[in-house]
Amino acid sequence: MNEVVREFKSEALEILAKLLVLLEELEEDPSRVAELDDYGQKVDRIMGGAMSLAAAVNQDPLLNQIGACAGLCKTVGYRGSQIQNNQGFARAVIGLLYDMTEILQTMVERAGSAQGFDLSAPLYLTVLDRLKWVSEQFKAGTRSSLKIGSQPAKSGLEEIEALLKKLGVS
Repeated sequence: MNEVVREFKSEALEILAKLLVLLEELEEDPSRVAELDDYGQKVDRIMGGAMSLAAAVNQDPLLNQIGACAGLCKTVGYRGSQIQNNQGFARAVIGLLYDMTEILQTMVERAGSAQGFDLSAPLYLTVLDRLKWVSEQFKAGTRSSLKIGSQPAKSGLEEIEALLKKLGVS
């Protein structure tokens, strides 16, 4: 395995372990949902690393999938951080992010190996259905990036669908 990929995996798995701890804490106290902004910033590092590596390593399909999955996590994290006065929805978003982060962790663990990742398994399709439902619940104008005050160019569902296409799922 390429040394750069090995280093990426090590750093990404360290970040993911911290994110899972954060999500466990948020499940206990969803009133802290604003901390999903920090989640989005951290998972963005994984997205950037995976996309850069994918470009450098002959468009490795798994690295592209990791980048797209991390992009979905980032978008949901940033949007989720803006939930106000709706702990039920906050819990749904946090639970979804927990599942997506575990999927991302599995993908990262397989990076650099001959083992691929098939998102068409029933478990993953269920998570993707939940992702689509959650994205439909976000209000128009909810930012999906770190830029405060920026308005999304696409609706939440359109943005999610574009990232799902990158992941190879539609």
